[in-house]
Amino acid sequence: MGINTIGGYDKLVPLILAKGLGNVDLSMFDEAKKNEIINAVGDAFIKKGRLVEAINAFSATGNREKLVEIGDMLMKSASYSHAIEAFRLAENRDLLAVLGNTCLEKGHLSDALKAFRILENKEKLEEVGDICIAKGKVDAALEVFSVTGNRKKLSEVGERCFKEGQYTYAIKAFELSGDCKRLSEIGDICLKEGLISTALKVYRLAENDVMVKFINENFPSAD
Repeated sequence: MGINTIGGYDKLVPLILAKGLGNVDLSMFDEAKKNEIINAVGDAFIKKGRLVEAINAFSATGNREKLVEIGDMLMKSASYSHAIEAFRLAENRDLLAVLGNTCLEKGHLSDALKAFRILENKEKLEEVGDICIAKGKVDAALEVFSVTGNRKKLSEVGERCFKEGQYTYAIKAFELSGDCKRLSEIGDICLKEGLISTALKVYRLAENDVMVKFINENFPSAD
């Protein structure tokens, strides 16, 4: 509904724009009138290019049609993260899927991950994870395979990081995959290199009670 179509309430729109929608009390209006005002404010935000604020406005009124309209605008301008949020609030799974694939094709992996997580699309999430591994984006890969519960992939990431000497990532990967044996082996390496505190932390993750007790008894300052 346009700004000039709500009778006398259009005079409130500039005031609300200036103060901020979240800072205005509209409780004196009934639900229908309040929604008219908020929708009008949302339209004004669109005209001013303040699309994120427009999303908040139309989300408050449950105006899915407008949320989709904004999402399309944001997608065309490559503001993928905000577009995903607009489509999520509009509960439009088809457009979320289209946008997720677009992000994947264009290499916007974090946005693709966000879209496919909302959709709970395990197959697509795994595809994102494989690309993350190939590009060396370990944090993202660990996040993906943790979400999908793919222990085999987590172990693969752990082995790759271990061979490359990226022990922090390897530890995280093996922790997520529940591979206590490999964690203990990393703990052994840390111990040999004199990294007593690190070894203690890793042994704890591995639930290696014998080595935890050994360190606590012989190197009390490591804890």
